[in-house]
Order: sequence, then C-alpha cells, then structure tokens
Amino acid sequence: MPSHYSEFAEQRRALRHAKKSLQDRQADFTFPIRVVDKKPMRPLFSLASLVALVSTPTFIFAQSNLIQNPGFERSMRSANVWAGISGSGIINAPTEEANVLSADGKIGQQTMPISVSAGDLNKDGLNDIAIMDGQGFLRVHFNTGTKQEPKFGPAEFSSLLLNPTPLRLSDLESVESKEKGKPTPTPKPTPRPAAAKPGVPQPPELSPDQIYAMRRVQRINLADISRSGKLDLLIGNYGGDVLLIPNSGGANRPDFRNPTTYESAVLQKGFDRWGNVFAPFAVDWDKDNKMDLLVGEGSYSANSIHIFPGKGIGRPSLEPDDRSVLAYGMGLEQLSPCVVDYNGDGNNDLLVAERGGKVAVYLGKGGPFKPGEPIPFNSFITIDGAAPALPPNTPALEPGTSLDPMDAIKATNLLNAGGGCTIDSADFNGDGLFDLVFGKRSGRVAIAINQGTATQPKFKAPVDVKVEDDEKPMLVPSGWDIDFGYARGNYGGYITVVKNDPAAPAGSASHQPPEGAAYLEAGYFKLDYKSMPQPTLAKPEEDDSKVIKIPNIFTFSQPLTNPLKVGKTYILSFKVKGAQINNGRANLLYSGYKKLGTGEIISKGDRGDVKRDIRELREQKVESANYSGGSNWVDVKKEFTVKFENKDLADVSETQPAFLRFIFQLTPGSGIAQFDDIKLTEK
Repeated sequence: MPSHYSEFAEQRRALRHAKKSLQDRQADFTFPIRVVDKKPMRPLFSLASLVALVSTPTFIFAQSNLIQNPGFERSMRSANVWAGISGSGIINAPTEEANVLSADGKIGQQTMPISVSAGDLNKDGLNDIAIMDGQGFLRVHFNTGTKQEPKFGPAEFSSLLLNPTPLRLSDLESVESKEKGKPTPTPKPTPRPAAAKPGVPQPPELSPDQIYAMRRVQRINLADISRSGKLDLLIGNYGGDVLLIPNSGGANRPDFRNPTTYESAVLQKGFDRWGNVFAPFAVDWDKDNKMDLLVGEGSYSANSIHIFPGKGIGRPSLEPDDRSVLAYGMGLEQLSPCVVDYNGDGNNDLLVAERGGKVAVYLGKGGPFKPGEPIPFNSFITIDGAAPALPPNTPALEPGTSLDPMDAIKATNLLNAGGGCTIDSADFNGDGLFDLVFGKRSGRVAIAINQGTATQPKFKAPVDVKVEDDEKPMLVPSGWDIDFGYARGNYGGYITVVKNDPAAPAGSASHQPPEGAAYLEAGYFKLDYKSMPQPTLAKPEEDDSKVIKIPNIFTFSQPLTNPLKVGKTYILSFKVKGAQINNGRANLLYSGYKKLGTGEIISKGDRGDVKRDIRELREQKVESANYSGGSNWVDVKKEFTVKFENKDLADVSETQPAFLRFIFQLTPGSGIAQFDDIKLTEK
C-alpha cells in the first residue's frame, strides 16, 4: 500500500478526496462516472499517477508507445495497509471526510478522526486498541508487551465491514459487460425498518447512495453489553444510527462479524433520528447494576452528551422518550465521550473530546441520574495538570462556579490531540491510573500517560503509538492508479511492483520479468493472525453492469496524456501470467467531441437568468481485450481503428484524452496475476 495511503491523512488525502486527481478530471470529462457520494472514493494511487505525469519527462517518447511506465520500472516504496501502520512504524488508518459544522459556523467537508476504543479483548490482562477507520474496517492492535510497558503488534482485521464502497465503472464499460451477457437488475431503494408504534415517523425510501452516506463516520465503543465477560461492540454513525455487534468469539479470541442484515443490528426502533455523527459509550453511570448508554453527537446545532438509562441486562434501549441530556456541550461540537473517576471521589465523571482536540471534564454528582439535571462543565485538561493559562481579559469567576467552555477553551496550555479526535481510557502502564487514548484526524493513534495521582491526574502531550513490525514494504508503480479491493473488503489483497529488489514481496515463484527489470503483480498476503480469526470475504449483493461489489476484483488504470488520431489503427498489447485470473479485460476508452454552440445568449428570463447556446456533440467508444493468463507468460493483442459512427464528427482529427483500465478477478486468498510490457502503438 502506498506511503501516501498510510500518511495521507496529514496531507488531507482522505478516502474521498476533496480535490480531484488528473485521472478524475479526465475520466469525468470524457467518461462520466456515477459515484456514491459527491466525494467518492477514488483509486488508491492518484498521487503516484499525478507525480509521475507531472514530474517525469518520459511521457514524450521517442518511440510511439502512448503508455507511461509501460514496464513498471519506476516505483515508490510504501507501507502495507493490512499491517495498519505508516512507513515510519506508527499506527495509521485511513480517514474520510464528511459535511459537518465548522468553527466559523459553516457546514462543509472536514476530515473526520478515526475512532478508537480500548479494552482487554483476548483476556491476557493487557489493554488492546481497537480502531474503526474511515472505510469502516474494524482492526485491533493487540498489546504484546507487559502491564508496565505496552507494545502493540500489527493490525488484525475483523470480518466486520458494514459500509463497503463499490467500484463504479463508466457507462461504456458497463455496456461492454451487458453485451457479454451480464444482467443489469433494476436498483431497488432500501427502506428503514417499519415503525414500531403509532406516532413514530414512517421510514422514507432511501437510495443506495443516501444509505451509504448515512452509514459513514462510524464511531465505536467496546463494552460487555451481554455481561458474558466478553467485550461487545457499539457503533454510531453519521446518520444517527447506533448498532450493537455482539462478540461471537471465545473469551480470548474475539470475533466481530457482519450482522444478518444491517437493520437487525440497529438499536433504534423505527426511523426517529434526532442527531448525527453519533459516538456511543456504554457504562453503568449511576451504579445501579444496569448498563446505561451515553451518546455524543455532532449535529448541525448545539451538541450535547445524551443518556439513555439502562433497563436491565441485554440489548440497550434507545427509545426516544428515555433520552435525557447528561451534559450540555455549550458550544463544543462533534462530541466523543468516555467515563472515568477523574478526581478519585468514587463517582463517575465524564470526559468529552471535541472538534478542536481538547478534552472537557464534567464532574459527576453521584447517585441516581435525574432527568432535567445535567452535570455541569468543570474544566479542560491541561498539560501536567497546571492551572489553565487564560488570556488577561477572561471574566472573573464567582465562588463555586466554572468558566463557560467557550472562555475556558482559550487557555494556551490545554492538552490537545491535534484537531478533532475520539477518546477512550485504559490503564496502559499498570499503575492503577487511567490513561487516555485518542483517534486522530491524521489517522494516527496517540496515548497520553497519566503521571499524576488518583485525585489529581496529570498528562503530558499525547504521543503517537508505534508498532514493531517486520512487514516488507510494497512498491507502487508510478503513473498508474491501483485498486485491489480494499474498500470492498478484499482482505489481504495487494498490487505491487516486483523486481530484483530485497524489499520486493516473494509472492511468485519467479522474479524474472519477460521485459526489463520489473513487472506488476496482484495477489494476496497471508494474514497470519494470532488473536483473531482470519477475516472472510463478504458475499455481496448481485452486481449490475456498472456497480461492482465483489471484493476480489482488482484494477489498475492510467489516463493517456496524448490523444488518439481519428482514422488511424492502433495496437494494444501486453504480457500476462497467472492461472487463477478470471474475467480479465483491458478497456481502452476514448471519445470524440465537437462544439456546436456559439456561446451567445439565446434568451433572457424575467429574473435576469440567461440561456446560452452551449450545444455540443460527443460520442464515446471502448475497445476491449479479454485475457485469462496461464502458468507461463501470454502475449495479448488487440488491433483497432479509431473511428466514430456519427457523421457530424467526420472533421474531428483526434480524440479527447483516452483512458486505459485493466480489470480482473482473482481466487480469494491464493490468486496471483502478473503484467508487463504494456504498449499502445500506432500501426
């Protein structure tokens, strides 16, 4: 996996990029691609392509090959995403963007933090770190150290993936699939569960795109909901759902799987949502031996921490009539709660992380919770437990009162996780004090060790968590965009350049390329997990010709810099190897374009609007070469002439920039495909 995928959060390269790559712009212009969201997940290596196309002079070839880096000789080192770490050995996971309220009061796209929760998942007496990343993967970094010195291993992924991102093909590619006999089922809206009682709003019919958007930004909490001694999983999301995923594994081997249906895991009954960006936290708040459910929110209005009192052992209740405000945000936004005894008085206290990365403290009163009596804001956590360094113009306090959070947050010595974050607590060094763990907007995880006492906690600045890992890096081909099914749950899948390099993965029997010193390889890493079962590929709904949900589909693609000449004959050729390749095809897409309108104003409306002559003519074409591979290298060729059916394009001499995509399916867990010497030449 590329380094920018591990480090991309710092560069604001979330799964749904705010800015489009060169390929995106060309593909959108020439072959419009329908996506699930306005910020779709694009192929994972756009940065590599852009760097290669902009900075490498080789796209002006002395020979006639129109393909950049055709033999994969140029590549960049990167980390293995399935290990869950960056190239520098720091825990790192992909983030995503969502529309939320910003500090200036405007709603816009922001990078959302990954979600963290801590607990002893394998019953070895050590606290582990669970992460829900921006794509919706649950991965765990198990603590392999000691009670005094934590040490975390590479990520182990569960089979849980509630919101996979399908691969969207262009219109022409879907037509090609349909012509090969693949049916195109009519999309069906997925309704919410039926209302449970009179007065509850009936579920609207939502499109797949709307459902996908609502299920993003998942935030997790590990808690023994079933009182079985195992940690179950609570999940909140952008759309305001809260789900319960039981731990179906053993006491020392956790296992979190996809529910039979998404709706069966949702705790709410009917469709009665009162907020979004939910962060759940289960705790016996008033110590009555009933598990209560706290929910932090990130809605467009004033945010708060809400409480749903427990009614007994088992599945928590989220009945709207039971909801009360436990703590008002008072201007704080995107709230993520956790519960500790902050001052050692025996009462549960509330810690709340907010969108700026600070941690607010709300001191509990003890005793049963009384609706209508929220607990007050007390302070923000400072570095080393020092008095807050407030501006000189801060209002004076009356005895027994606390500052307003909007004044208190201006202190210059507050603990800060580096922007919006999620929070949890655990004892990571065996001293009996709670430490803090943060999921960050950068995709990293940081820990702040408590160096104080039970009554006066003190924290240094959070430190990013490192992982000891011997995973070999990957090699990303320059000039190519690559998708090995990560977003669809293709566990262990990879695409890498193989060459005579000690860092190259030993995924094949031979590293001898048929041409040059390198070739491209797709396959599967062996996921040798020690504490969790091997994740299994989900069985997706039936694909249609445009939307690919099958996990084990691989693609690599490239936008061509130079246009094709109309009327000329070209040869697309490449070498391929691999006995477990299925449904392989190389699609070359091109289009003809002609401007017909003058741009002049045709008419004017009563409200000042104008209608201009923007007539245009466009025809799109695709040439496909099918392949299946074998145990030896196989030469594949496709000869075609660039032409258009529309006679009005007869005077067009060249195409719009073309686009080449290889797409194929591999046997899960064992398939290998190799490619080399890709050429597109004029005959």
